[in-house]
Amino acid sequence: MDNNVITKKSFGKTSDEIKTFFYKIKGDCYRYISETDNYRNKYSKEACKYYSEGLKISNNLPIYTPIKLGLILNMTIFYYEITGETKKAIKLAKSTIQKFDKEAKNFDEEDDDIKDAISKYNLMKENLDMWECES
Repeated sequence: MDNNVITKKSFGKTSDEIKTFFYKIKGDCYRYISETDNYRNKYSKEACKYYSEGLKISNNLPIYTPIKLGLILNMTIFYYEITGETKKAIKLAKSTIQKFDKEAKNFDEEDDDIKDAISKYNLMKENLDMWECES
């Protein structure tokens, strides 16, 4: 992915949504590898690096962008399950849910992207409810 996409000059000219998508995928790959004890320390730093870069780039995207919500959802799971940073996971999930709730009144719920965003939002809410019960 680095050689064929991220390090190419043309990557800098792509939309923030596409950049966010690639950083999310890269973070996801490292997260999945780091789920095994043998690779947890080695690859969790890489996952964090790519998730953080994706989050930074996604700041220009609306909160209801499915790619952005997917990134944040996966990042909260990473914090909670892999790094053990439960407070960080909960804080990020709560702030995302609050931002989403503020925008929800403007949504066209028949729009496919909004349906996708609502699905990710609901998963994040379920995780947050579960995490708050466990804490």
